[in-house]
Amino acid sequence: HLGYAGGVEIWNSSGMTFEDNIVTNNRTHTNGGGVFCHAPASFMRNQFDSNISITGAGGGMFIENAGSWTSRNNIVTRNKAQTNGGGIYFRWVTRADLIHDTIADNQAPAANGTGGGIYSASTALNMYNSILCGNSAPTGASTDLIGTPLLLDHCLVQGGLPSIRIGANSTVNTLGPLSTSNPQFVHPSISDYHLAWSSPCNGKGPSLGPNLPTTDLNGDLRQ
Repeated sequence: HLGYAGGVEIWNSSGMTFEDNIVTNNRTHTNGGGVFCHAPASFMRNQFDSNISITGAGGGMFIENAGSWTSRNNIVTRNKAQTNGGGIYFRWVTRADLIHDTIADNQAPAANGTGGGIYSASTALNMYNSILCGNSAPTGASTDLIGTPLLLDHCLVQGGLPSIRIGANSTVNTLGPLSTSNPQFVHPSISDYHLAWSSPCNGKGPSLGPNLPTTDLNGDLRQ
């Protein structure tokens, strides 16, 4: 695709819900390999895998001017953006909440690439019981923040805080333990990012937070 969004493009909606989808193997030459979203929205129980922004940003998703944007029980894996935000790119979002999400094995490989998992600019970003693992970029392997206050509540971040580039006018606050352990995915090479029974993440999530789901991506009760 030569324009925005290799897979799904969302404009001028008012609080839409995007749920129970698999967005995979899409390509765009600009921004948003899997999804380009320019509107408030709630994303629930989706998988974004192996999408590519060939010369742009936001390999899995590019979220811009979205007001309030919420992600619950989503898996963002093995996406690639040449420049910024291999997994997700945020810009000018009033508040973005990521709840029970897995963002893993994404990359922003260009020499000036930043935010292998997440790139966030001018956005209030909150993550609850979520995983950032295996993401890569020359700068900010897991996350790159510009003008972004980031809250990590009971999250796992591979590489810990050193994997997060804290740019101008940005902060990182943690609530509860910040794990750096191997999350023990079942079979990531075939996009199976379920947690093994032995995973250190099981049973470790917060009991409080905004609209925490009681079930996981498969509809099973959370431990």
